[in-house]
Amino acid sequence: MPSILSGNIFWARWIVLWLVLAGLLADAAAQSPRVARLKDGTAYREDRILIIPKADRAASLGRFHSQSRARVRKMFPGMGNIHVLEVPAGISAQELVNRYRQSGEVESADLDIVLTACGLPNDPRLVNGEQWHLNNFG
Repeated sequence: MPSILSGNIFWARWIVLWLVLAGLLADAAAQSPRVARLKDGTAYREDRILIIPKADRAASLGRFHSQSRARVRKMFPGMGNIHVLEVPAGISAQELVNRYRQSGEVESADLDIVLTACGLPNDPRLVNGEQWHLNNFG
């Protein structure tokens, strides 16, 4: 016969689980990217831009980063040497893109456009869960 104490422990565990889950959701919401829209409706991240530096400009580009107060968040050397830059407070992403374009230090500087899938593939193995490894949001 189950005791009242075991029932209380069950509910206490559920309450703790829900509190942890609520904390994780609140943390995720606080870290969600800031998204803005261009006049044509295109969504982009306000908090970062993408650049491709010119070859052999590492030193001068580093000085330009410091002057612009931009911080390199990530580099993708195997994907055309794309750099993800954090937009500093007090400046818009578009303004920072313009500064980098005018600097002569980069091949390209652009907003980080938000892309969304318009549908799922028609592969039945994706929908039925056999390809769970493709569900990667990290």
